[in-house]
Amino acid sequence: MAASEADTPTNPEAFLRASDAERDEAARELGDRYAEGRLSQETFLRRMDEAFGAKDRGQLDGLFTDLPRQRASRSLRAMRDTLRATVRDGARDRKSVV
Repeated sequence: MAASEADTPTNPEAFLRASDAERDEAARELGDRYAEGRLSQETFLRRMDEAFGAKDRGQLDGLFTDLPRQRASRSLRAMRDTLRATVRDGARDRKSVV
């Protein structure tokens, strides 16, 4: 059976191992979708088990293929670039003060 397009991870880093914080964020977001009435209790509980058992980001992404996401997932590269820009701007600001 071929995977559908909806099952294909859109996150290029989908096979990186998931962190505890990412699992917790997925669980919070599932709770929000349940509170909105988008999931039955049975589906919510099953997906919560899957979220806490997820080994990689692709497994977490797969929990939301039929749900709107609260916010777009940020890749490690995007977070790194933001951090570098913040550090660079902070260093520039300190030089102008001295």
